[in-house]
Amino acid sequence: FHFNQTAVTHGWLAGEESYQNSYLSGENIEENGMLWTTATINERSSLIRHMVIDELCDEGYTETSGLSDVHLYDAKANEFVLISSMNPLWSEDGESIKSVDDIDEKTVQRSIELLCGKIESTTSGLDNITIKKENKDHSVIKKEYACSGAKNKIVLVIPEDRGLKEKIQSIVEQSNTRGVEIEIVSGYGNAASSTVNKKGDSGS
Repeated sequence: FHFNQTAVTHGWLAGEESYQNSYLSGENIEENGMLWTTATINERSSLIRHMVIDELCDEGYTETSGLSDVHLYDAKANEFVLISSMNPLWSEDGESIKSVDDIDEKTVQRSIELLCGKIESTTSGLDNITIKKENKDHSVIKKEYACSGAKNKIVLVIPEDRGLKEKIQSIVEQSNTRGVEIEIVSGYGNAASSTVNKKGDSGS
């Protein structure tokens, strides 16, 4: 038997502007079939979380175990990382497509502050952490690190819609982040979930 396999990769951190804003281009926005519009929240969150973990592990971070809401630790920087994703442009079937101007800022702010509270409550008062690392031969190495006073960071992945990153950044600046650093990453295409024609009518 002979098999051919074809794969398509998508560079998520680099970002892409594959779908232009209909109000700028005058063209219809077609449902883009991307992760933001076709996957469930759990599916999307899981995939993005694992992609970010793989990326940051290559940069020296290590996966944590036994810590709720904290996914990675960097011993050199003494820093914990929580990974999350958010689609503030999501709309129900039959609703008009949302733009950046339609975002409920208070709802987004509450979500951001909740994430900051999660990572803070998990790492607050933590003096030591044990990290398990599996080698290629499946043997496990355990190392203990002193992590008192560690920094906290949230990697927040959002869609690539024009102006969205700037909008979320402005909301972050108004939020009580409790000293948590928030890194906003755009990826996986736009979040349009309906088709809009040139007259502004919406359809599924």
